[in-house]
Amino acid sequence: MARFDLNEIKSQAKKNFTEAWVSTEKLIPKGTKISLERKGKPHLVRQLIQQSREILLNLGFDEVENHTILPDYDVSKQYGPEARVILDRVFYLAELPRPEIGLSAQKIAQIKEIAGEIETEKLRSILRRYKKGEIEADNLIEELIAGLDITDNQATGLLDKVFPELRKLRPLPSNKTLRSHMTATWFHTLAALQDKAEFPLALFSVGPRYRNEQREDAHHLRVHHSASVVVMAPEVSLDAGREITKDIIQQYGFVDIKF
Repeated sequence: MARFDLNEIKSQAKKNFTEAWVSTEKLIPKGTKISLERKGKPHLVRQLIQQSREILLNLGFDEVENHTILPDYDVSKQYGPEARVILDRVFYLAELPRPEIGLSAQKIAQIKEIAGEIETEKLRSILRRYKKGEIEADNLIEELIAGLDITDNQATGLLDKVFPELRKLRPLPSNKTLRSHMTATWFHTLAALQDKAEFPLALFSVGPRYRNEQREDAHHLRVHHSASVVVMAPEVSLDAGREITKDIIQQYGFVDIKF
């Protein structure tokens, strides 16, 4: 069995993460085989999700994917004055800002120590494009390597030692939220389909909901799954909705259904 000196690896990673990443490859055993003999088992949650999908498809509902991220004002549309209370349980998303990165004489000297002579104008161009969002953050290393003709180790060294402002970035809050209720996400789906679909339009979506619960237990989960349905037609009554709901619930084995 392979054994790792975790303290040594952590110490090495603090000094040079890329070198530690590459060197630890030697610690992994080679030429081993693992035989998977028994049949795998699905998770109970996934089984219920699949059962729900089959029930709704068999009843004539079309499956769609609703938004996972939505602005907080969509929640306000749904709940009105109550929205402030509802939003207390919502996860808000934050984003890292794109800083303005200058090239001082001191930084240019540091760059030479790490990567040798490079074309500073090319580096300035890369940093400007990054600031404007023309370069995705997870592509910045590759852009530095290709644009400056340097190694992976040198590129990560520049970001870590020459541009510490990138490492010190702190997230800024936005009005984007993770959906806590599936209802608000239907606004976008129905708005997109209302002038194209044939009525009645019956849709369903199964997916996770996220809630900022103060505590987690069997009845309060920060992440849980929901099966949500919607029917859109020029004339839809509550009576029709009750009948459709009863048809769905009966498929799960419930018989004594009251509204």
